[in-house]
Amino acid sequence: TIPPKPEQDRIVAFLDQKTAEIDALIAKKQRQIELLDEQKAILINHAVTRGLSPNSEFKPSGVEWIADIPQHWEVKRLRYLCIVGTGERDTKNSIPDGKYPFFVRSQTAEQINSYGFDCEAVLTAGDGAGVGKVFHHFSGKFDAHQRVYVMRDFVEVLGRYFFLFLRENFHRVALTGDAKSTVDSLRRSMLTDFPIPLPPEDEQLAIIQHCDEISEKIADLGRTTLKEIQSLKTLRSTLIAHAVTGRIKV
Repeated sequence: TIPPKPEQDRIVAFLDQKTAEIDALIAKKQRQIELLDEQKAILINHAVTRGLSPNSEFKPSGVEWIADIPQHWEVKRLRYLCIVGTGERDTKNSIPDGKYPFFVRSQTAEQINSYGFDCEAVLTAGDGAGVGKVFHHFSGKFDAHQRVYVMRDFVEVLGRYFFLFLRENFHRVALTGDAKSTVDSLRRSMLTDFPIPLPPEDEQLAIIQHCDEISEKIADLGRTTLKEIQSLKTLRSTLIAHAVTGRIKV
């Protein structure tokens, strides 16, 4: 049955107030997730540009945006640290439930039944909306789109350290100002000329472990916050259902 108009008005006012309160809590939780992601990026970027030791002595890197680096580090252009190539496949070559990962120009890999590479590699989109934003680190058999850059055969740098530094720094540096074209595309020279600060291998390993621990801790916090958001959404739906069916008095 439909309640009298005065009762309808009370229900509407009650739900407006309560759902607004819940929506505000949800927005606050969503902002917390954004802040966690920002904190992760700051902590990882500090590790791959400044190292882990608070007692390090520093020297100018020679690159304005990198600023100072630990005294015993050096800076090398990407071209000296790996081979840079591309895939040869097209999007139409993807196969659902294929045997191997097929890296295209998005953050989600597709599948394929053949492979063109069997190695450790870092991959990034060569054009489209993912330019400078999409990075993958993978070891094993895989294939890649013809507009995906494949960086492999690393020298003096560990693949995961290389991946972490590029992921945190490439987009905001290489694709701004004069380097940014009206069409999002990534010229090979933007990659090969990119400077990378290089600690000794044992320090790279320590930085990788440190960054992975940070990522896992923040991922745990993010998962907990997402569960809290889902609980609030469930509460909102339940509250509305109970109010409009008379199961709670308002």
